[in-house]
Amino acid sequence: MARSQSRRYRPSLVALESREVPTVLGVHRGPRNLGQAAQVLASQTPPPAPTPPVPVISPGPGQPLPSELARTRFSASFTGPVQANRARYSGQSAILSFRGIGTSTEFLHGDYQMAIVLPAAHSGDITGGAFLQDRNISGGNQIGLDINFSKTLDKKGRPTLGTWVTDPNIYSGANYFNQGSGTIQIKYAKSGVATVIFRGHIYTNGITDILANASKY
Repeated sequence: MARSQSRRYRPSLVALESREVPTVLGVHRGPRNLGQAAQVLASQTPPPAPTPPVPVISPGPGQPLPSELARTRFSASFTGPVQANRARYSGQSAILSFRGIGTSTEFLHGDYQMAIVLPAAHSGDITGGAFLQDRNISGGNQIGLDINFSKTLDKKGRPTLGTWVTDPNIYSGANYFNQGSGTIQIKYAKSGVATVIFRGHIYTNGITDILANASKY
């Protein structure tokens, strides 16, 4: 039987084809110092200004039609305990705290919290804020209101009338980026309970309702 011959391979170098380094168009050497960098930035064309919000994100243009006035009409009523708390700052005399449950045109069942700051000086402004929330957390509806009260007070020095605007930093669900204003009326009972009524108009864009497509699933 013939003996198999062993093959030995020795390493060797294989020459590759020559290739030129690719060039990139439009690349230039950067500035050598911050002064040159500032001049380069100043010479560049600034980006165009952002386009301001347009409907349906914000109301307008023009005046609302009767159907839109009906759609944005807002009312809410809540009943619950009211309590006078100690002041937190030197310019305050007391803070009235409200909470309770109720209903509104934005949700069927809801709850609210509200605080009113009574000033230390009789000439000071009476201000407050309210947070309204849908009890059905699936919808995520939340509304924040900034309130200014008139000097119409009851026998205990508590405000009963005021005006509100929607807070630009508190919103959620269908009330995302809402805009509105209205009035507030407070009725105090002897049992330490207060009924708070909000009336006005709140504009909603109609495209942020979490439950809008619930029927599609």
